[in-house]
Amino acid sequence: MGFVADMVERDVARPMKHLAALVAVWEELLPGELVAKSRLTSLRRGLLTVTVADSATLYAIDQHLRGGVTQALRRGSKTTLNKVKLVIGSLNAPRGR
Repeated sequence: MGFVADMVERDVARPMKHLAALVAVWEELLPGELVAKSRLTSLRRGLLTVTVADSATLYAIDQHLRGGVTQALRRGSKTTLNKVKLVIGSLNAPRGR
């Protein structure tokens, strides 16, 4: 059982804590209308995946990321953040898919 508990801590609990910390920074850095149309989906191996509602939102968030938001996310992150990947998708879909 110790093995399973360690695995859950490593693969689920810790990444979710890091993702939750990034959500707070994300909401602080971006305008409310972009936050409402986006969701931080996953954080794995330094890759933050963000699901956005449509191509206009993807473009606007990409401009913010290029304008310094990526660096601010790195400073606010408690883990390594190498890249932010934006994907268009449903904001109602379960996380991690």
